[in-house]
Amino acid sequence: MENNIGCYLFLIDQSGSMSGQSIKIASEGLRLFLQSLPDKSFYQIIGFGSYYKAYDETPKPYTQENILKSLGIIDNLRADLGATDIYSPLKYVFESCKLHDTINLPRNIFLLTDGEIEDKKRTLDLIYQNSSKYSIYSIGIGNYFDEDLIKNAGTLGKGGYNFCKNR
Repeated sequence: MENNIGCYLFLIDQSGSMSGQSIKIASEGLRLFLQSLPDKSFYQIIGFGSYYKAYDETPKPYTQENILKSLGIIDNLRADLGATDIYSPLKYVFESCKLHDTINLPRNIFLLTDGEIEDKKRTLDLIYQNSSKYSIYSIGIGNYFDEDLIKNAGTLGKGGYNFCKNR
């Protein structure tokens, strides 16, 4: 797993539409991601809805102490941040690029959302413009996400995509 050391940025949708099963699925997925990160990696959790909320100002090292604190954050995630705006948290991440450069590891963004957004073209353009610096893995959660958005975000972001539909 040494060769997968990186900086992992988790953007998790906390908009109102994520209430119920979707936020539970996203939280469980995030928990699994965090517990599976390679040693010597860095990570950061950013929730988003109408606005974004960085749970830490910068990516932090993957240590047992940090993971335990982050698992507590995950346990308390709620779908209470309003509507779905993916552009703003992505822009925040990309503008933090100089800080991420100091970590000097491959940068991976995991986008977990159930949303449909109004500014899809602008958001996908932003992803494409930053695809040489970040790999984006997009995961559609629930039954009503925009499959085109999820596919294009993962494809343009040179990462991948997947769908996690409610049963």
